[in-house]
Amino acid sequence: MGIVCWLIIISYFLVCIFIGYWASKKESTQDFLIGSHKVGFFQTTSSIFAVAGGEILIAGAALGFEYGFNALWLWVGTSIGLIGLAFAAKHIRSVAGKNNFMIITDYLFEKYDYKCTVLAAIILFIGFFALLSAQFIAGASLFAPIINVNYSLLFIIIGF
Repeated sequence: MGIVCWLIIISYFLVCIFIGYWASKKESTQDFLIGSHKVGFFQTTSSIFAVAGGEILIAGAALGFEYGFNALWLWVGTSIGLIGLAFAAKHIRSVAGKNNFMIITDYLFEKYDYKCTVLAAIILFIGFFALLSAQFIAGASLFAPIINVNYSLLFIIIGF
C-alpha cells in the first residue's frame, strides 16, 4: 500500500479524533447520550441504520460466506427487534422525556422493579457486545485485504 493511502487513512482518523474532541467541549454528557430529548424520528432511525449498515453490508456478507443460509437468522432477529422497538418507541420516549430517563433500564426500573432492571441490563450488555463484535468483524473484513494483514490479528487490533 502506497504512502498516499496511508496518509488518507491517518488523516481520516485525525479528523475523527478532532471532531470528537471538539464535540466533547460543546456538549454535556446528557446531550451526548440522549440528545437532550430533542432527536427526532428521522435522526434516530438514520443513526440506527448507519450502525446496522456496517454490519449488514460487510459483516453480514462475511458471515453469509462463512456460515451460509444460517447467517440469515441474525438479521431476522434484528429486524423483529427493530419492528418491536418501533411500536414501543413513542410511548417510551414520552415517559422518558417527562422523567428525564437516560437509558431504557431507567424506564424499566420505574415501571417494574430492580430484578427486571438487572435482567434488562444483562440482555442489553449481550446485545451491545454482539453489535460491537459485528463492527469488529466488519472492520477486519474490510481492512484485512486492503493492508494485507491477517484477519484474526486485525480483529484483535480493532478490538483494542
